[in-house]
Amino acid sequence: MNTPIPPKVKIPTLDPYDGKTDPTDHLNAYKAQMGVQTGCEASWCRFFPTTFKGISQTWFNNLTPGSIRTFDMLATHFKKHFIVGSRQTKTSVHLMTVKQGENESLKDYIKRFNTESQLIPDLQDNVALTTLLFGLKSNKLKFELVHDKVSTFSEAMERAERIIEASEVCKAPVANNKGKRKQEDNYHDNMNRRPRRVESDDEGLKYNADRCDIYLEIKHKAILPKPNPKNTPIEQRNKKLWCEYHKECGHTTRN
Repeated sequence: MNTPIPPKVKIPTLDPYDGKTDPTDHLNAYKAQMGVQTGCEASWCRFFPTTFKGISQTWFNNLTPGSIRTFDMLATHFKKHFIVGSRQTKTSVHLMTVKQGENESLKDYIKRFNTESQLIPDLQDNVALTTLLFGLKSNKLKFELVHDKVSTFSEAMERAERIIEASEVCKAPVANNKGKRKQEDNYHDNMNRRPRRVESDDEGLKYNADRCDIYLEIKHKAILPKPNPKNTPIEQRNKKLWCEYHKECGHTTRN
């Protein structure tokens, strides 16, 4: 505490440690920030308590005065006391449980697998590749890796990225076609609905109707020429239009 603080050394900007997370992560972050500022060990010890809060601050305040002689000693006491909050070290056995879900996309699975693999210290390349193949449900990627005898995990991840990128590119036009098809379906649905006449502020009327109803609406306006007689089979006749049609033409029919 009596050692002068070196000039331009600032308090580390870390989230205060509350004793609930991994103490090793907090200690490594503190070392990284102090290492670029000063090599003065006394300053390291002096600034370390500024990164505590809650139970970790209480722990430090309860240390026996004069019991800490080096920063390594302080770091060792710190880790031992809060080791309960440390995450359990994962092994390659855990990686065997990381499998692609039934409805999980290849992109999501590769991202999840890569994240889990980075949590395993000293993971061997051949083990990572084997566990990746074991958890895959994507037959395309699995076939490609086995067929081409891919032997490294990094190469397998590159193949996966290419397949994911190609799949996303191919999805775009499919989505556009679906949108176009949906518009066409809506158009045909509208044409098959019951005709409806809509009043308009413009001169005349706007129609949402089939041709038969339009003809019946404008037949008295001398817009269309008189139609010629047609011999449409009875079962295909539009009875409403057929009666009006023959009435206009002066024809007679039994139906």
